[in-house]
Amino acid sequence: MVWARNSGRAPRGVSGFTGAHRPAPAALWHSALNTLAGSGRGLGALLPARSTLGLFCWVREVEDVADGCYEIGFDGTARRVGELGAARGALLVDSAAAPGLAFELDACNLVWLVTADLTAACRTSDAPAPRVAADLLAAAGWTAQHLSYAMAAHGLFARPLRSYDAEGAATALGLAPDRVPVYQLACGPNRFTEPALDVRRFPGGAA
Repeated sequence: MVWARNSGRAPRGVSGFTGAHRPAPAALWHSALNTLAGSGRGLGALLPARSTLGLFCWVREVEDVADGCYEIGFDGTARRVGELGAARGALLVDSAAAPGLAFELDACNLVWLVTADLTAACRTSDAPAPRVAADLLAAAGWTAQHLSYAMAAHGLFARPLRSYDAEGAATALGLAPDRVPVYQLACGPNRFTEPALDVRRFPGGAA
């Protein structure tokens, strides 16, 4: 059981479900955008699906980059479209099912959000809708994997968030009704640089 960790759901105050709260270098942002620009290589049959995806990024404390929300192009372009605060509530992990569990997004320098338009994707494909939906998710995962490489190169973790307020995020971004958030990737500086294995001994329990 790794208890002191950078990302992983665990009771707040007990485990390290947060980052290190420090600025990220400007090179991180440039690396991420350059990685996106080259991420289409190898997509093959998934390229049409990715063409209907949208990508946004909330930026916090990255050198030479203004805090806020950016619309990102898969060609590596970025356009600031809003403030950070307006979307904060939508970014929080939905922990209603387990009170006291939450992800501290203030410690994340970048939070990526992939959106999809299934209707538009179906118009570009002859495949049945379930197959198109699967291709959209695969293309989103492909994108997130490439972003993860860029984050790791600068010492940041990349944590897919499985539970968040998708409707709130859509409202904060002003998305059209047919476009919905499908994937969120939170990235922050690592608190721990070495494995931390919990070998403490508790009363009545094994080491």
